[in-house]
Amino acid sequence: MFSPGEVMALEWYDDILYMVVPRIDKMPVLYQVGNLAEVHSDVVQTVKKLRETDPNVNNYIKEYLAFSNLDMWNLQELYRFDTFSEINRLVFMGDRLYVYGVLANLEENSFVQNLESLENYMQSYQGEVIGYLDMKNLDAGVTLLSVDGIPKDMIKLTEDTLGIYLAGKEETCFWKYIPAKETWEQTDIAEVKFGGTAEDSKVY
Repeated sequence: MFSPGEVMALEWYDDILYMVVPRIDKMPVLYQVGNLAEVHSDVVQTVKKLRETDPNVNNYIKEYLAFSNLDMWNLQELYRFDTFSEINRLVFMGDRLYVYGVLANLEENSFVQNLESLENYMQSYQGEVIGYLDMKNLDAGVTLLSVDGIPKDMIKLTEDTLGIYLAGKEETCFWKYIPAKETWEQTDIAEVKFGGTAEDSKVY
């Protein structure tokens, strides 16, 4: 249904594959993907039992057997990210699916990053945000995290900790975020750290 280049993000969680692909109107859509091989196998077994009592089934048994050998997948649409133009990363934590993406229209979507000084960021801010979906209540939509900086990426560090790469006014560095406690911890892992002198500035 989609070419490999169209897939924005993939995540494997709890034996299920999730992916985000754009619709024709470019809106990112979250799908849950399942393999139908097990379903096909059940169909074949049912047909084999039926042909013992129904002779007409014999005319179709070869087609069913061939059908069962196909590697086919089922896509179930779960959520449409109607306020996003891109979804670049998916991370599951419990009942929450965290997403890193880009807002579709900054004029319609207010600057949600809760920055102390907006003018320090607007030249580089392109609408990057991190938020989450409650998988048990998808109708609630995406809840955005309030961060002091521009999120650049995220990863799953542990079962209860997100790693967020954040560009601030003075440095671009790595933060640990614990959703259950809504607490942040800055690390000393940084790409660029600006100082008053060349000696104080560090690049990693």
